[in-house]
Amino acid sequence: MRKILLAISIIILYGIKLYAQDEFIKEIKLTPLAGFKDVRVGRHPINENADIMNYIYANQNKREYYYWGLALNLKILEKIKLDFSSTIFGTSDKPNSFSLSLQYYYQKQKGINIGAFSFTQNLNRLSEYHVPSALNVDFYDISLLPKKNTPIDYGMYCGAIFVKEKGIATLRYSINIGLSNISPFSESVFQKQINGNIRREIKYETIQNFELFLLPKTELDIHLFRIKRNKFGIQLQSNLYLMAKSINYNRTIYEWTHENYSIEEVTNRKHYYRKFEFNFGLYMKWY
Repeated sequence: MRKILLAISIIILYGIKLYAQDEFIKEIKLTPLAGFKDVRVGRHPINENADIMNYIYANQNKREYYYWGLALNLKILEKIKLDFSSTIFGTSDKPNSFSLSLQYYYQKQKGINIGAFSFTQNLNRLSEYHVPSALNVDFYDISLLPKKNTPIDYGMYCGAIFVKEKGIATLRYSINIGLSNISPFSESVFQKQINGNIRREIKYETIQNFELFLLPKTELDIHLFRIKRNKFGIQLQSNLYLMAKSINYNRTIYEWTHENYSIEEVTNRKHYYRKFEFNFGLYMKWY
């Protein structure tokens, strides 16, 4: 999904050249932006099977993440708009999130919207499930390094979009539904028997599982001033990603060697999942 979105972004940038040729692109809007996201994940009690969703954003002291990025919006002909954005969270040295949407306005203030996105999830502290407890009395974790995984959440959606204009302000809001999935990944835990010499590896390999989500989005543009054909203003955006999500997997347990193993498919309960984002930026339009 990320490679597809990157390829599309290159096509978009190449398409800007058409603007100078035949004005196929009627308007270009570029917005450096900064914002934050807040993630809330419902937790279920620990049981005999590791519930991986319990360890998505498991660090309760860090559920808010700040980011910066760039958004590009193109008005194509008179009724079509194409939006692309990419953001980087915290001190990361590469993009963590991509989004792309295409809007068709069959009326001046009403349209339909389709889009796609990908962003990283934080998986940490899964090893805590394997700490000796009432559910785990025979083995302890001997993995040498702390485990942290960043699986990718990707999806596609469609919905209705509405526009309201008043004075220097333009408000766009949309209600979208779609399907998303966390990209398959694997996680291994190495253990030793507490009162014995048996060593084993527990390997979790997640299974594709597309699930329904709701995605309302809003955008407010406030025009500040104009210089010749260039417009400058403030952009405010927010979105809310809501769903019931689970992560199912195949669990393989190897004892002593990879030739001695057993496999079991595990289906977990769904968790409440909510991701709220807000960002702001200064935009420039030219046409």
